[in-house]
Amino acid sequence: GDINVVIQAPVALRDKIARTVRTFEVDHLGCPATHDVTLHPERRPTANDAPLVGVTSVTACRYAVLYESDRASRPPIQPSLLSSARWGGKAASDLVRAIESAPRGTGPNDSSTCLDAYGDEMMTLRIVSETGVSQMYVRYSGCDHHGFDDGALVRALTRTSLRPFLEGPNRQSGWDSSMSPLIDHVD
Repeated sequence: GDINVVIQAPVALRDKIARTVRTFEVDHLGCPATHDVTLHPERRPTANDAPLVGVTSVTACRYAVLYESDRASRPPIQPSLLSSARWGGKAASDLVRAIESAPRGTGPNDSSTCLDAYGDEMMTLRIVSETGVSQMYVRYSGCDHHGFDDGALVRALTRTSLRPFLEGPNRQSGWDSSMSPLIDHVD
């Protein structure tokens, strides 16, 4: 399909940046340009039975969710990667510990005014540890199903567990009001 790139910079810099624009299948952090969960946001990742011991890195891939109505005039799978970020060492281990300390279950959710349960974006996490590679899905932009889903259980979103994932390149611009207490302060 068509991809539009807008570069807002002085002309000399804009031309230099434009010469570096290219398409890709996998970004520099290992995030695929497309991910099947964006077509089916209700899907769960494959559960990893091994505990997350000795975490060495966490990569967050932020995707646009592509609903059936969005796909009507587009190819079945199209690039939906919005941004990505990676943490290593102690920072990665701290992120996983924050997720593991969050309460079991989903939330915060508010289905009373729900128009879009899964929202328009989500993240996948690739966690590398001594026991291998694990995947987790993070749902935060709709009005229901919020949480960190590792395929075996879901943990609710908390300020401590979610905030680092929504800073820097993965900062998103909108969210359901049920999420405001957790992310309305993110810079």
